[in-house]
Order: sequence, then C-alpha cells, then structure tokens
Amino acid sequence: MGAVAVVATVLLGGVTAPAAAEPTPAGNTPVETAPAESPPAAPAPVESPPAAPAPAEPPPAAPAPVETAPLEPAPVDTAPVGTPPVVPSPIGPRPAPPSRILPLGDSLTWGKGSTDRSGYRAVLRRALVTAGVRVDFVGTQRNGAGPDNEHEGRPGWRIEQIHAYAARWAISARPDVILLDIGTNDYVQRHDEARAPARLAALVDRLHAAVPRAEIVLARLLVIAGDRRSAGVRRLNAAIPQIAAARRGYVTVADMSRIPVTNTGDGVHPTDFGYRQMAYQWYQALRRVLPGGPSWPGMADPFPVPAVRLSASGGTVLVALAGRLTAADLGNVTVRLRYRRAGTQTWVGLGTARTGPTGVAWFRPRRPPAPGVFTAVVVTGRAAGRTSGAMRS
Repeated sequence: MGAVAVVATVLLGGVTAPAAAEPTPAGNTPVETAPAESPPAAPAPVESPPAAPAPAEPPPAAPAPVETAPLEPAPVDTAPVGTPPVVPSPIGPRPAPPSRILPLGDSLTWGKGSTDRSGYRAVLRRALVTAGVRVDFVGTQRNGAGPDNEHEGRPGWRIEQIHAYAARWAISARPDVILLDIGTNDYVQRHDEARAPARLAALVDRLHAAVPRAEIVLARLLVIAGDRRSAGVRRLNAAIPQIAAARRGYVTVADMSRIPVTNTGDGVHPTDFGYRQMAYQWYQALRRVLPGGPSWPGMADPFPVPAVRLSASGGTVLVALAGRLTAADLGNVTVRLRYRRAGTQTWVGLGTARTGPTGVAWFRPRRPPAPGVFTAVVVTGRAAGRTSGAMRS
C-alpha cells in the first residue's frame, strides 16, 4: 500500500467529518502493520443545550378570607400561640334613627304671628341639629321656612276638636315625642271653660292609648291678655302639673306661662321673640325625655335675667326685680335682705320674702336699724345669686 489514510474523527459541534490524508515517503520501506484497531467507540451522546430554567412559580395566593357575615370578613388569627385573642373592631355602629317629633296643637303650633310662619318649630329644630340630635318633625301639615317643617297645628281648634283626630294622626305619624300645646281657644271662644282640664286629661289618655311608647310633652299655656280669659288659662295651667303627675313616666311639662303677654302681637300669638322663648322651653323639656339629653349643649336663654333693686319707704324696705319679667318672676322668687352696721364687716340677715305679683318683696324691720347699709340677694328663681347694690339706712 503506497499510503495509508488515517481517518480521524473530529467532533465539531456534534458532527463527524473526515480529516485530510497525509502522504507516506516512497521506497521499499517495510510496511508497518498498524495494530488492530479496536472497534470504534460509540459516539458520545449529543448533549442538547441546557434548557432555560422554568420561571419560578409564584407562591400560592393566600386563600380569601371566609365571610361569616355580610360585609364583615372573618378575622385570620396570626398571633403566636399563647397571645390573648384580639377582638376585631366592628365596621362601625349603625347610627340611631332620628327621633320623630309630632308638634300638635292650635295656631301657636302652626306659627301664626311669626314672620316666617314657622313659629317655634324652625328655631327648635336648628337648636336640636346644632346639638347633634337627629330629629324628624312629622305630621300631615306643612308650612314655614326651612326643611322638615311637618306638624299638626290647627288654627282655631279647641281641645275636643283635636281629640277627634288625635289617635289617627298619632298612629300615622309614629312619633317618639308629642309636643302638645292646646287649650287656648277653649278660653278665647269661651267654650265650657270649667271642663277644659278634664278634656285635656282625656286627650292625653287618648294619645297614650294610640302610641303608648311616645313621650308626651304637655305645655302650660302662654297667659293670654284679658282678665276673664287669662283667669281661665291660669286655672288650666294650675291643673296641668296634676295631669302630668298622674301619668308619670310618659308625660312631661313645658312651661310656656313664662312668656309674658308683652311678647305677643295680639295678646294671644307670640312675636318672633316670643316663639324663640317657646322653642327654648321645648328644648329644655326634650333634654329630659330624649336619649342623651342631659349632655346636650345649652341653648341660648332668651329670657333676660332681672336685676335687683332696693328702695325704702317709711319703715319698709322694698326689694324689686327690675327688667323684662316673666311669669316665673312674679310671686315665685325668694329674696333675702341683709344689713351691715356702719364701721363693721359683719352682715346680719333680716329674713326672706317672696316677690308678689308685681315682682316686689317687702321687708319691715322690727326697729329702725342703726346707720349702715342694706343689700338683698336672690335665693331662688332665674336670678338666683344676684345681689343688689348697697343702700344706706
């Protein structure tokens, strides 16, 4: 053999190719017998390029909390063992429904005499809303300024006329509180005046039977002008605390008799200022019957506090309440007279007296005091604590 071709196996990227043959020198060169070749080894398996790593799978999502009540997911307890359980805070308490208030009565409930025909209702509602109280005035009538002006005021109606419809209105309105101011027309129209207190008591019972869960705030009437009519109103007013006391637990009194007749435009219907005083009296009564009432902020008091003045006439010392007086200041205020002798610092009490129908109290010392000074202090009433100026003896 002139040449021996040696086949080399070259692995190129997994493909086998023959290598080029090298020539052998010429001559009688003994032939070298190549050692017997062992069978060719099986080619190494072709390795595929490593596959790209599979993207990491995201961790499984936390299971959705199981709802055990509408809008309130069940809490997941992640606290360590031994930790006291935490009570989940609620989403929030539902607000209490508004208190339903039924103003019931005659033209003073309707608002006659007020410039906006709202009477006391608009003023009272603003005061309650300002205090944070949720209210809803109810009734089949509607007039006056502002929102929520429903009521059941019937101008010219007497007690018995309201009685005929009271149960129907109350059942329909479903009030929590009834503001009842009725009886004036029984005296204006001179209708069976002697039996007016009994008719009023029967009306209260009728309302309670219709809506037993409602509180009834019963007004003592504004004392109207006219000697005969005002005397009848005062008799009814004297009976109203007894009507309420016999129905303790669901009847409260609001005293409109504090409003002087000078705060009316015609001797019967209040002016705007008089209606503001009515609203104040209703507000004070509602503080006693509605939830949270004692914590409400106070409403501005429209009743001016009277001053205290001293004078002397002969051997009598007069203590007079001065200013715009109300029925509460007439015959209902206790005053104390004091005396300090000149040159000393010790006050000596000379007793107490009550104001009469004109707001004046009289003191008659047993003997004329030595030179010194008098003062008077109000013990009870709206001006309690007020002291007069000094008066020399």
